[in-house]
Amino acid sequence: RSFVKPTLYSVPSFGPKVSGFTLPYRNIKCLTDNEGQIQGTFRIFPTAITLRDLFDQMVDFYYSYPMFGTPLENKTMEWYTYGEFGELVKGTSAGLLKQGVKMGDIVGVLSENCVFFPLAQWSIAYMGGVMFPIDPSYNTNIIYQTLYVFKIPILICTIKTFNIISQIYLANPTGKLTKIFLFCDYIL
Repeated sequence: RSFVKPTLYSVPSFGPKVSGFTLPYRNIKCLTDNEGQIQGTFRIFPTAITLRDLFDQMVDFYYSYPMFGTPLENKTMEWYTYGEFGELVKGTSAGLLKQGVKMGDIVGVLSENCVFFPLAQWSIAYMGGVMFPIDPSYNTNIIYQTLYVFKIPILICTIKTFNIISQIYLANPTGKLTKIFLFCDYIL
């Protein structure tokens, strides 16, 4: 595993502060540019204040454009459009809410790099939850410690990562994990 430096979004300055120069002043600039009305910070979607607003406007704007591609066995790609992905996110969010997940709940996501990770990420954000990503390349002891120390009550996993959770949970239940959701593209 290799770590890289995060992208810098603003550079601190010791000089006089100017509206819009650094992140703390960006929201003030948005308010003054819009005659005192609240305005979002996304240039293409200025009315998006929450992630839910941003997602809805993004899906509406790019509805028929391809968003995620999945390689098929015959070396071609199958694409999800923004519209199809939007429906998946809304349906998944509704399902999570129906199963008792509430706004503000911490939801762990143990998923490999596939369409299920952004599906979990956007579904949790869409319903107002807090995502806690867990890397499946960690050994089982570290995954167990993560679940235990951070008291993660809800977990989303995939077919490939479900075995890790079943090994951990059957050997040493964390006591806090109350719900496990399995994301897959076929019925078991």
